[in-house]
Amino acid sequence: MFKTVFAATAALVITAIPAQAQTCTRDGLKAIVANYFKAVETHNISALETAPNLRITQNGSEIKLGEGFFKTGGKSQFQRTLIDTERCGTLTQAVIDETPDPNAPPPAGRGGGARGAAGPRGAAPGGAPGAGPAGPRQGGPGGAPAGARGGLPAAAPYTGPAVILAVRLKVDQGKVSEIETIVNRQGELFFSPPGVLATKDQDWEGILPPAQRSTREYMNDAANKYFSGFSPNPEVEAPFATPCDRWEGGVSTTTTTHNCSPKGFNMTHTHRRFPVTDVEAGITAGFVNFNGGLPDVHMFKIRNGKIEMIQAVFGGNAQGAIWPDETK
Repeated sequence: MFKTVFAATAALVITAIPAQAQTCTRDGLKAIVANYFKAVETHNISALETAPNLRITQNGSEIKLGEGFFKTGGKSQFQRTLIDTERCGTLTQAVIDETPDPNAPPPAGRGGGARGAAGPRGAAPGGAPGAGPAGPRQGGPGGAPAGARGGLPAAAPYTGPAVILAVRLKVDQGKVSEIETIVNRQGELFFSPPGVLATKDQDWEGILPPAQRSTREYMNDAANKYFSGFSPNPEVEAPFATPCDRWEGGVSTTTTTHNCSPKGFNMTHTHRRFPVTDVEAGITAGFVNFNGGLPDVHMFKIRNGKIEMIQAVFGGNAQGAIWPDETK
């Protein structure tokens, strides 16, 4: 009798205990990021432990494991990584060598493919941000120098083997369940691997003292306000530091004024998501369809509640949302 009651009681206790939530550490997530880049460089997928429900996209299109950049990617020259231990996710901006796939279609660059279509008023051909028909006045908004197409700086000449990569990893019980990549190649909007390499000494990954940190919600709201600020008369203003500097595909777009405000551009960025935020280092990442089309991620460095630096990576041409939208 006692044994029966004890067994029944034990069973009730066991079933009442909820499933243990996964925990992720900075070192553990960094190791998984290293395994991803090892898999890319060696073209050996076994270096990366993946979940059965793995989903992969590249520039807004779904691909299978072993396809896309897993075939063409090579040795990494530089990486900076955002670590989100609460959501078990990462985002890495990298300059990495690539051997082009001879069977892949050429990139739809400025003036070709979907990007070659006429953009909205105040946008350059292909949806690149512009300064309207009359051109910018003493440089484009946010300090972009005049003289380039649409008032923005032309991409620096580069003919080397490297591309600019942004890759987001989602980890579920120690296995990678999501891989989202944005690959920026020669001929596409804002492409300067040397420009990214020139920023390698920027303090992005250093852990902030607790007094200088902001909450996840605050940082994502600041990033969202940045995207909403692309208007001649924006209704909201992101909290920018003075100075604030921005690099897009390695191209500095705030050289003149050191002002990150996008006020003056007339653009709408759709399908906004903020899936990874590094509260300890003060970094959040905003994924959008830039001007409604280009897959894009902006990384924001936030210290003492102010946006100090922005790094952006563009790539390809997306057709609507690929991942669920979110604003938090």
